[in-house]
Amino acid sequence: MSISTISVSKSVKELSADLEPISTWAVSQNECITKTFRIDGKNTQGMPSKVWSCNGGGQ
Repeated sequence: MSISTISVSKSVKELSADLEPISTWAVSQNECITKTFRIDGKNTQGMPSKVWSCNGGGQ
């Protein structure tokens, strides 16, 4: 392996580690939005209201 390949590999690993918290947050947001304002499986609110609620709106 050349030095540049090792550097790129290290950079990709660092970037992956940096993005992990964002990925975890995105999963939790998607779950919240999917489950928010559903009664008997029906969507009772629009997407903006769900996103607002899942991001702490109205507290």
